Amino acid sequence: MSVMRRICLLLLCLAVCACVLPTAFAEEGGELITAFADLGEDAVVETEFQYALIELEKLFPRQITVYCGDEARSIDVSWKCLENYSERRDEYHFAPRLDGYRVSSEAKPPQITVVVLGEWEIPPLLTIPSADDHVPPILGAPGAEKALPASYNAYERNLLPPIRNQNPYGTCWAHATIGAIEADLIRDGNAGTDIDLSELHLVYYYNHNYYDEKGCNAGDTIVLNDGNYIRNGSIDAAANLLVNQVGPAAEADVPYYLNYDYNPGPADGRALNAVQVTGVYKMNIDDRAAVKNAIMKHGAVTTTYYADQGECYDATYNSYYSTAQTLNHAVLLVGWDDNFSRNHFAGSTKPEGDGAWLVRNSWGYEGYGLSGYFWLSYYDVSLHTEAKAIAFDAQSWTYDHCYAYDASLADGYFSFNFSGALEESFQVDGGEAVCAVGIGTWDADLNLEVTVSCGGESVSGSVMATYPGLYMVALSEPLRIESRSPVLVTVERDAGGFNVLFEISSWTRDYTGATLASWNQSCGSGGFSYGGYAVSYDARVKLFTMDTEWIPDLILPAELTAIGEGAFAGGAFTYVQLSEKTASIGKNAFANCPNLAYIYIPTATRSIDAQAFGSSEGLTVLGHTGSYAETYAEDHGFTFMPVA
Repeated sequence: MSVMRRICLLLLCLAVCACVLPTAFAEEGGELITAFADLGEDAVVETEFQYALIELEKLFPRQITVYCGDEARSIDVSWKCLENYSERRDEYHFAPRLDGYRVSSEAKPPQITVVVLGEWEIPPLLTIPSADDHVPPILGAPGAEKALPASYNAYERNLLPPIRNQNPYGTCWAHATIGAIEADLIRDGNAGTDIDLSELHLVYYYNHNYYDEKGCNAGDTIVLNDGNYIRNGSIDAAANLLVNQVGPAAEADVPYYLNYDYNPGPADGRALNAVQVTGVYKMNIDDRAAVKNAIMKHGAVTTTYYADQGECYDATYNSYYSTAQTLNHAVLLVGWDDNFSRNHFAGSTKPEGDGAWLVRNSWGYEGYGLSGYFWLSYYDVSLHTEAKAIAFDAQSWTYDHCYAYDASLADGYFSFNFSGALEESFQVDGGEAVCAVGIGTWDADLNLEVTVSCGGESVSGSVMATYPGLYMVALSEPLRIESRSPVLVTVERDAGGFNVLFEISSWTRDYTGATLASWNQSCGSGGFSYGGYAVSYDARVKLFTMDTEWIPDLILPAELTAIGEGAFAGGAFTYVQLSEKTASIGKNAFANCPNLAYIYIPTATRSIDAQAFGSSEGLTVLGHTGSYAETYAEDHGFTFMPVA
């Protein structure tokens, strides 16, 4: 149900309370108050969930009007709850503290009544079923050596989008996934806090097949046995969908309120992509250093815990601690406090130590917690049931095409205990250029070398896979494909064996004993090979291509944050793509480049010298609507072309 706060006009005092509870907290001495003014609209607060006490008090008036004889005056007050606020009640009453005053026996001090309207019934969270011996445990990744602060809060740093409300569906997994992607884009400076991506688009294609212009999912089927598909899902499975370039879409294109009325066009699965997911990193929640570094780098990580709005939640400290060994809710971790006291959690059984994660929820602003946020103990038992945290990487522009045979959402792996090369081939259309390769791994802390070959030409790239997950490897330069041709992808690790991630070809999703949907995947690629051994499954390998008319001649390194004076002056390139992290462009950086026709400038760029492009004429600046790049282009007479 929708969460709201309404201030109502009611009588100040409830007779039943006046006879059994104190009506004010005053001192023995001090000036005598003979009467109180009516509180009016501040007399009653109604809220769907029980606020944290420290937040609830902010809603109360800081001053009230009193009468001392015939003189009216405004005095500062605080408020005290007349009941035990940590109890579960439908109604609480607050009386003013009247420090320095006495109260006449005839005066009736005001009270504020807080009415808790109800609770949310939380549906269970589905997790992907294990596929016999194919699914290994999550591997712990090494913690970062960098010194970390004792506390961090992405919310207070204004690095997060507004709180969303999943009501009335069990789509916490989709809200957590999309929220993590939005947070990463904000953290990297590639989007503002007003970014809003579609959870419904993700939910729909989690349960339906999508149109693939390249035909890679030909023969794949999904059968829905229950039309109520907007239920529960898995962040792991959602990640596999997103890295295949199926979403995320913009909320404006697929708004959540459409729910079952969403009727997509044939190509909506990929055509509505607003951003590109480039990485998914799976960490052990017990590796706090890794999780904390991921929060600082990506803005948020997803996790799951057991959500019980009863005795596990302490409204006074806005904190939560459960001893349950089950999961039912997905959220985002967006900060931490190592010194959050173990005594600030509800229940007689306390956590074994201090410390808590700051959680971003998806129950609206007045869901229990502080404006949609609350503290979750490091030692929450349910949090460690799967012991997993997931971070996402994303970029604000998308590749034109994706070749991916691994459409099924469930994972398995083949374990090879010897060194070798993973090989998978694709048929790529002419007029495109291969720019990046996607690769999945169950392993942690390994260096992956990727080579893409076609017609005697090869281009390479590499990535350090610190955690199990999904990685996008940018090639050193685009490999142009003139006519439809076979393209071979080779992946090698630095040393030792390799656990090759692949799709489980037959998979069913079961809710409360009734199968909701079933996937059946054909081996579209014909399978992969490793060290000469052929395997008849589709590996988690994919190609990302651009149409050649929009392929940059110069792609600057991903970590480049500043371009110095004259850095690329005199170059012969026609199209330059800056790094998403480029913050500044210096004087004459691209001067005397007679062929330069296009340059992509990211949202992160906030400083461009007036002479950065010398006397270039006919230059088209590619960028995002409303960005500094757009303003610069208009101010200096260049054509601006918005990109998705």
